[in-house]
Parts: sequence; structure tokens; C-alpha cells
Amino acid sequence: QTTSYERRSDFFARLQRVLKAFEEEVKPGLFDRLGVRYVNRFVGERWLKDLTKYVRKEALGLAQLEYASDQAAMTQYVALAQFAMAKGSLLVRTAFLPPNATVDPSVAPISDPSWLLDLDMSATPGIPGKFDAESLCLLGEEHASHIYRFFRWAVTTELIELTGGRP
Repeated sequence: QTTSYERRSDFFARLQRVLKAFEEEVKPGLFDRLGVRYVNRFVGERWLKDLTKYVRKEALGLAQLEYASDQAAMTQYVALAQFAMAKGSLLVRTAFLPPNATVDPSVAPISDPSWLLDLDMSATPGIPGKFDAESLCLLGEEHASHIYRFFRWAVTTELIELTGGRP
């Protein structure tokens, strides 16, 4: 797990060096799962009050509703979808979380409300698969590419431009 890389190619080049060293030293031979995951978190009034400007309503689900009354107000919302793909499956989780809540132990709770777009693609190749550092990294890059395509579908051009990306 890391947040310290500039480009996907940088991340996978480093990962390949680590996997290659592991392969040469340990000689694992097999693997049973390869997963790539990106967790995007929107935190703070600026993002949450205008979330529909930054994220497609289809991706927001019920989190976009402004349903509130003296009887009820939404405090938490979690949605999960899984897509079967040629080389694995894409798990998409979206969540509106109150302060100090989480949906997964690997996503630390924070003191502010937030909205998550959690994208996780994995492959379980006829378990187990042959461990090969180069092939694993190529498959990982392919997974990351699928995740990025979904991310670009889910968010608006306004968000991409606002965060310094190219539409």
C-alpha cells in the first residue's frame, strides 16, 4: 500500500523490482490473487456540498438525495457493485460516511464526514496461477487501466479540471 508515487508506471516499475527480488529469493512458484485498488475520498464542506457537480449521479446513488425531515436524515450510505470482466472482477464501493466511521479496516476513519469511491479489481486465475513478476505487473497495470476508465466515467470533467487533470 502506498500513496507515494507520481504515475501508475512509476508504481508498477517499483512493484516489479520488489516482486522480482521476491521471486528470485523465495521462488514462490504460484499466486492465488492479484488485486489493484484505488480509494478516492472526498472530505470537507467544499466537496460534499456540491458532490453532484463532481460525481455522476449514477455513481452517487442515494448519497445524492437531499431527503431530510424532522423524522429522518441520512447519516450513512454504502453501495456495492461487482462487475465480471475478461481478466478479473471489478468491485466498486461507494459510501457516504459520518465522522469516525469506516467501511473497511484498511480505510482509516477520519473526524469529518466523507464520501468514498473505492475501486478494487482482482484476478484469481484458475487458482493457483504461476508466479511471474513481469506478468503479474502487466496484469496489474491492465487492472489499473480498467479502474481508471471507471473512475473517469464516474467523475465529471469539472472535477478533473479542478484537480489539475486533463479532460
